[in-house]
Amino acid sequence: MLSPRDAALLEAYAKECEDCARAASIEGARANARLSVDIQRTATLKRFVRRLNDTPRKCLDFKTPAEAFSKLKSIVALQT
Repeated sequence: MLSPRDAALLEAYAKECEDCARAASIEGARANARLSVDIQRTATLKRFVRRLNDTPRKCLDFKTPAEAFSKLKSIVALQT
């Protein structure tokens, strides 16, 4: 289950994708539009993932998922 904040971020991402697709389809050549939408969609998805990974979580003792993962990775590296 997504938290309300994550759901809002996902909804914003979907709207941004729709806006990109609408703008690209209006502009002209389908091949160029598809490429443009793919590039924009990828950039938007990367921003969305970065925003999620940089958001502190209560379940992670108010650390970000990226911080928790890097700490876990270093612990595993020390054990091997």
